[in-house]
Amino acid sequence: MPEPNETNIPCNTFAMVSEEDPRCGCGLKEVLTYEEESILAKMREIKEQVRPVAQKLKDVQAQMGRSAKIESAPEFAGVYAQIEELRREWQDWERKLEDAIERKLIMLGHRQPR
Repeated sequence: MPEPNETNIPCNTFAMVSEEDPRCGCGLKEVLTYEEESILAKMREIKEQVRPVAQKLKDVQAQMGRSAKIESAPEFAGVYAQIEELRREWQDWERKLEDAIERKLIMLGHRQPR
């Protein structure tokens, strides 16, 4: 490992350089906790569930044409309800992720507890 100097500061958790310092290339902002990783995995699962449902919604719309009454069709309503449920689930996990990030920043001393 090279000796630290003015332009080559060692980048580790004990370095006296902030993550905003351009000399720090360790990506401290990109470190995830286990909690954040599990939340992001769940969000990826939801995203995978949304893709086929969204495609089904498009197919239903295409089959029915540009009818003004498309929203009242039972098939459309069912698929739309699935999308809405996944959207609510996504928003819940998004809030959980924000809370997990906040807890991490508090533990690291970057923020004060509320």
